[in-house]
Amino acid sequence: MKAIYCVVGCLFLFCSLAVVAEQTGATAKASGTKLVAGRHPGHLGHRFEEKNIAFSSGKAKYTVKYYACADEGMHPGRRFYSEGYIGMPSPTACNWYHSGFLFVAINDGEVGIYPLMAMDVLQAKGGQAMAQMVWDTPDANVTVIFAMKEDDDMLRCRVLWQPRNGRKINSVQIKTVCYPSYFTHANRRNGDRFVTTPAQHGKQGKELALDMQKDNFLLYGDNVFDTGKGEGQGPCAMAFLPGAFSKGSVSITGYPVTTILAAHPEAGKADLMFWEFKDKTNADALQSIMGRKEALASDMASYGFEATAFMEIIPKAELDKIIAEAGPASSHAAKIRSSYAELCNRKARLEKGDRMAYNNLTQLLSDFDGLLYYLKIEALINGG
Repeated sequence: MKAIYCVVGCLFLFCSLAVVAEQTGATAKASGTKLVAGRHPGHLGHRFEEKNIAFSSGKAKYTVKYYACADEGMHPGRRFYSEGYIGMPSPTACNWYHSGFLFVAINDGEVGIYPLMAMDVLQAKGGQAMAQMVWDTPDANVTVIFAMKEDDDMLRCRVLWQPRNGRKINSVQIKTVCYPSYFTHANRRNGDRFVTTPAQHGKQGKELALDMQKDNFLLYGDNVFDTGKGEGQGPCAMAFLPGAFSKGSVSITGYPVTTILAAHPEAGKADLMFWEFKDKTNADALQSIMGRKEALASDMASYGFEATAFMEIIPKAELDKIIAEAGPASSHAAKIRSSYAELCNRKARLEKGDRMAYNNLTQLLSDFDGLLYYLKIEALINGG
């Protein structure tokens, strides 16, 4: 009877902790691959791939999207994109553009023309949520990582590149595209775009040359489509560390606003932060980002973009102890040993820099946790 009470009590505790875990922290959830028929000239009826990952920090929500023609029968080994291949469809369709807000070019070659090798959630929940997109190009292995910490109001981003086969990386360009607050021309209305940095203010129709030490926080807005005037969706913003890029410029048109940043090729990485200030006024958004730029710069410099899932795996000695307590009749011991061996193999691959080792990792971890849950119940029953 004592053993039964013990098992029931443990089940209640495990279920309670699971509910709390689902309700708190940051989360990332992948939608899976959706295949749609192309509608673009020259690609009508072709197979287009669409993948989405939704992030939530408990304070804000962002979604990133991959969209490109993946019809191997029509253009083997290549991909076609119309407006872009990395989009941000929420919090708003405008601002960081839903159909293409982020572009990466290595040695003047756009990454998006090559097949997407993987788009995986690296950490699904907890103190942070994280996902990656991976490409193999002729010159480099390229990874774009997105992340949110609990209570973040921004989406974090790291771009990684590693030379392939002795190739030299001469240039790395990162381009961003936004439609601040409103789709002006699409709705046949005129706006008044602007970009504000800590050091200068750029107006619509101008090209803004950035000071890479001072202009590392940028607010993109529209003086006509300002929620303070009852118009638009609210502005957006971007940040990077001073000196992280060698040069940059912003083209402020009456429709899209395009920012081009030249990274240091030898650095192998570049970090960014993206905000959408949905329903906020221009003034409130400016105060929000500029008022905490020092703290944000420190945060950005210290954030490592490392998934912590492997750090939370039970040590082998402890696992062996539970297996022994479950006894030789355990129905889960063999399965959990196999699952643990695969996770250790993945960890070894990651330590060698193999980003593809993350493929389906969150599902593997979830399956392992499920097996461990039932193994512990067997240990309680057999040890009770």
